[in-house]
Amino acid sequence: MLNAGVKEQAALLERAVSLLESIDRKLDLLSEFLRRNLESGSAESLKPIEAYDILTFPAHLQKTSVSLVELGEATADQIAAKTGRQRSIESLYLNELVQQGYARKRRKGRVVYFAVAKE
Repeated sequence: MLNAGVKEQAALLERAVSLLESIDRKLDLLSEFLRRNLESGSAESLKPIEAYDILTFPAHLQKTSVSLVELGEATADQIAAKTGRQRSIESLYLNELVQQGYARKRRKGRVVYFAVAKE
């Protein structure tokens, strides 16, 4: 009886491991898809950030966009140092600007740089 219980638990554990591996593969595919889409913005498709645009942005993007315009190109760490917010929050906000077409990003090694359109 004990042996049957151990076998059943082992089978459940094996099934759980299999499901987790499947989820891991799917997350890798999703991550790669999102990375490609976020980095696909080209310089030609960037919209310059005008003063009027900044005023129409949600409040959370205004400080980020002003800092990025002032720096021209920066990492999320550099923007965070300028705004006084956490790097992870600035990274999220910068990626919003990329998705909206106001900024682009490029990767150099492990560092991601964000930039605005040159006028």
